[in-house]
Amino acid sequence: MDTLTIDLWTFDVGVDAATPEAYAAHMISRVQDSWQTGADVVVFPEYAWMGLESYVKGKDKLREVSDLFWHQLWPEVRSGLDSTGRIAVLGTVPFGDDGPGMRNRAPILCDGRELHQDKLHLTPWETVLLAGRELQTFTLNGVSFAVVICLDI
Repeated sequence: MDTLTIDLWTFDVGVDAATPEAYAAHMISRVQDSWQTGADVVVFPEYAWMGLESYVKGKDKLREVSDLFWHQLWPEVRSGLDSTGRIAVLGTVPFGDDGPGMRNRAPILCDGRELHQDKLHLTPWETVLLAGRELQTFTLNGVSFAVVICLDI
């Protein structure tokens, strides 16, 4: 590979979407548009999925956003972005399926593989989250990648 094109997106967590599915469709569309215009890698910001908070009603917003994303939306997002030769780093979303605590997790799709990176170094106000354990690395076309989130840099 002689060149690698990367698209960096901002994402308004207040995006006007009537349903959580429409919110996810908006994210999918942004990635697909980038890929169609030549991007190999698409990256969204930390907490891009916290816009889902407006669709949950209980007291434990992080847990509910986690459940909404990982159990209801993630299968559709994953299938909508299943692509070889490309990477999508989809911002971060709370993750709570691996134990009693929650993590700030970046879902990553790389060349048809499902990967993730948990935030390693939490900010002082992220007291309800657990830190990740290790930096994940992965490759695409001979290029090595790692996703560093916020203070992880």
